[in-house]
Amino acid sequence: MSSMPESTDFAVREVARKAAVATAGPTGVGVFIDSAIEEEGVTAYNFQCKLKGYPDWRWSVLMFSDGVEAPTVSEVLLLPTGESLQAPAWVPWSERLADYQALQAELEAAAAEAAESAESDSDEVEDENENFVDFDEDDSALSTDVNEPIDAKNDANDAGRKLPGFNLLKLLRGKKKK
Repeated sequence: MSSMPESTDFAVREVARKAAVATAGPTGVGVFIDSAIEEEGVTAYNFQCKLKGYPDWRWSVLMFSDGVEAPTVSEVLLLPTGESLQAPAWVPWSERLADYQALQAELEAAAAEAAESAESDSDEVEDENENFVDFDEDDSALSTDVNEPIDAKNDANDAGRKLPGFNLLKLLRGKKKK
């Protein structure tokens, strides 16, 4: 730890934190970890690194102070720790190749299944098109689809209005913006 008084050390630590934030951005710097005297007048302040892709790394800010003038920032470094440089467990090539081949076989099977379902869907669409009624060709299809009760027709004739079913097209088209 540092041999500076606590209030002076806190002020210098805040200057070091601001230097790290200026380098890494406000979300890239975490909590204060520790400080260590590197040489006479040079102290390193270490902060947690929160940057994506840098787990277990630290921001190290080197501050210089000659005791007469205010401390100055010497360097801002991103340093790895022992845990951050460990390589993943080694996997033999034969196992990695087997995993790759199994994945390729699975993808080919899924593609074949998708192609079969697309063929069966196109057959179903052709069957549905056989029952399709084109309303432009046969206007009588409109009257067969709407089943109005006889009382509603009589009421409409008495009132001199159109049947409610004829407003269906207007409703389906939506209201036009004025």
